[in-house]
Amino acid sequence: MGKISFPELPPGPLRDLKLALHELHAFAAAPSLREMAKELGCSHDKIHKIFTSPDLPADGALLFDLAGWLATRGPRPRFTDDASEDAFFENLEDKWRKAQRHASLLPLPAAPAVRVRRGRSRSSRSDHEAGKGASGHIVREQGNLSAVVRNHDGLLPDPQRSRGLIIASGAFEDPDLPDLPATAESAHALANCLANGGVLSIDRTDILINPEGPWEVLQSVERASQTDDTLIVHFAGHGTVTPTGELTLPMKSSRVGLHSSSLPWTYVRNVLAETRAARSLVIIDSCFSGAIADNAMGSADAAFRYDTASAASVSAMLTSTSARGFAFGGRDRPYFTGALIDLLTEGDPNLGEYLTIEEIYQGLFNRARRDGAPIPQRFQRGEARLALGRNPAYTIPAPSIQLLEPGGSATNS
Repeated sequence: MGKISFPELPPGPLRDLKLALHELHAFAAAPSLREMAKELGCSHDKIHKIFTSPDLPADGALLFDLAGWLATRGPRPRFTDDASEDAFFENLEDKWRKAQRHASLLPLPAAPAVRVRRGRSRSSRSDHEAGKGASGHIVREQGNLSAVVRNHDGLLPDPQRSRGLIIASGAFEDPDLPDLPATAESAHALANCLANGGVLSIDRTDILINPEGPWEVLQSVERASQTDDTLIVHFAGHGTVTPTGELTLPMKSSRVGLHSSSLPWTYVRNVLAETRAARSLVIIDSCFSGAIADNAMGSADAAFRYDTASAASVSAMLTSTSARGFAFGGRDRPYFTGALIDLLTEGDPNLGEYLTIEEIYQGLFNRARRDGAPIPQRFQRGEARLALGRNPAYTIPAPSIQLLEPGGSATNS
């Protein structure tokens, strides 16, 4: 067979993942695409794309199956017993998680450049009385200095044109599903937090505690999706994964081992895909929650309807862990949801003025790494931005002042 080309990628986690896969292929005596596809029961085009595409593979389960099969072939198999197999997949999981996080993160926007000069602002008196400059930007007076600050209108949801749904699934009839009573407390705390921050109106936020079965949740999701501005859905509870790698969310009547008794994530996704909301945010706090981006979802492209004609359209998801990670880690409370509530109420001095989804993810990522908790994931489609409030710990940085020297040259003071 011909050589499988290596994609052009800059140094980073995604390149490391692809390089590891190509090395596995070489050590396995370079089986053909058709041979690999036949073994794994898929098309050879799909295998070819995993090796050669510069993008993160959409089917994470297939990538792990492919790597596992390659690792057992050739004159020098990568693992021969349970211990070496566990070490192999832990290393692969680490590479996958880093590449997934790298591929899902959008670069944080640079802080707007602010030019500050000595003397009186040139804006008119009427502009000052209105609190705005001639450009429509807010003008803040600091002594004899004026700083132009970007107007953030539209960044926050319109509470009267937005809806929220907060689901806590923490009580189960099956004794093999441990109860999670703290999820209910966290659901009410999060709803109050968003209401107090002016993000969601309390009368437009549904709180669903310990739903009996999947249809109860789907009806609530459909009702919440009938909104125009912003849709926010939060779920906290157990998470399970089917043999095909699909995330399912157990309800009160669910049974361990009977996947049809739990709520498949794809059902929720299909309902959300029909929302007319310009911006949608889904937060999943459960074990294996990162699996929502595996298989059919890719990098969240199919999670929601995305209107390419509207610059305001955006769809984002935050998950408490990866597709193979545990969320609660022996805790009886949802760490991720608690960290989110703390961030929204206390803020973070290392983040910007507004807690956008990007800033929230960065804050939660830093907290999880500091506390030794599972690392969250973020997926986004669209260029518009969404914030869940102002950062209570934000302080306006002292501006650098440019002094105009005779002749027009500038010096910093």
